[in-house]
Amino acid sequence: MGSETEPERLLRERYRLTAELGRGGMGRVWKAHDDDLNRTVAVKEILFGPGLSEEERARAAARARREAQAAAMGSHPNIVTVHDVFEEDDRPWIVMEFLTGCSLYELVRREGVRPAQEVARWGLDLLSALDTAHRQGITHRDVKPENVMVTDGGRVVLTDFGIATIADTTAVTQTAGIMGSPAYLPPERLSSGPATPAGDLWSLGATLYLAATGISPFRREGVPATLNAILHQEPPERLAPGPLREAVHGLLAKDPQRRLDARRCRALLEAGTAPAPAPGPRRPRPWPLRRRPRSPARHRTPGAGRTARPLSAPGTVRPRGGSAPPGRSPSPAPSSRPAPPPPSRSSPRPRAPPTGAPGPARGGPPRAAASPGRWWS
Repeated sequence: MGSETEPERLLRERYRLTAELGRGGMGRVWKAHDDDLNRTVAVKEILFGPGLSEEERARAAARARREAQAAAMGSHPNIVTVHDVFEEDDRPWIVMEFLTGCSLYELVRREGVRPAQEVARWGLDLLSALDTAHRQGITHRDVKPENVMVTDGGRVVLTDFGIATIADTTAVTQTAGIMGSPAYLPPERLSSGPATPAGDLWSLGATLYLAATGISPFRREGVPATLNAILHQEPPERLAPGPLREAVHGLLAKDPQRRLDARRCRALLEAGTAPAPAPGPRRPRPWPLRRRPRSPARHRTPGAGRTARPLSAPGTVRPRGGSAPPGRSPSPAPSSRPAPPPPSRSSPRPRAPPTGAPGPARGGPPRAAASPGRWWS
């Protein structure tokens, strides 16, 4: 009966459908005008899948109505606001706030992968929305990039609360067909397990993985291959090391008992939103101190690497280190005559020449002394 819905149709004598905004496996979304409050709203038209009996359709509609009403009471900034829930044509219709923007899936497809810090901030907002719903006993059951709206103002909003409860009335294969996104179903749901908050967290991890890498972690060619990947394969290693990677892989643990819980996930995502530390002022490098070169003799065996040197003449003073320093000419070698020893204090004073001995003539060589011996100058 959903195919009979046309624009300009008036629902409950109040909501006038104006244009179709989009459609998915579970229904269509319409832009509508609320004539009573003179405002623009979005109306979700639920389309039941094939194979449901009248009793199952009635039970699914009642349950969707109850949980949509509970979600409307939550009043969370990251949960789409529900204005009204009613039944018409034997199926539920949900009136929500009208958001301008696009889904997370469309944003990544159009603009590419998002920075890790932005994905971590989105994860914190979505985690807060899920935590609020879980405290009220509500599980979303269909967290996926198509159900996350990114508004033009940058607000991240989780949509379709209460709608995915219809999936609980069908088998797994039918659920996959209705929802159209088996790649985001937690492993325990594929084993006919109940929908739990841990399952919502698994789907959140798969959604954040797509935002950061551009691909779904488990989507394969065909539904059977996708379901097999969810049950038996690990996501490709495409996330950069850091808190975001640790949070996403922790959420994607296949065993719900070992899966990351909301508290630990929040701590990791908060660490992932922290900006990288700014580089501090560069400190000037200290002027390198010159060290005296070590003597080669300390690290060599005796005699190793030495060259033969000529022996110096007696009385020659050799500079340390061998050769003269560069830039200076070596000092001339001293005379080969041995220097006279200094007079000792105990040596007798030189005696004066004997009386009558002729002294040296001025200007001439000295004369020999009259008595034998040596004259000290």
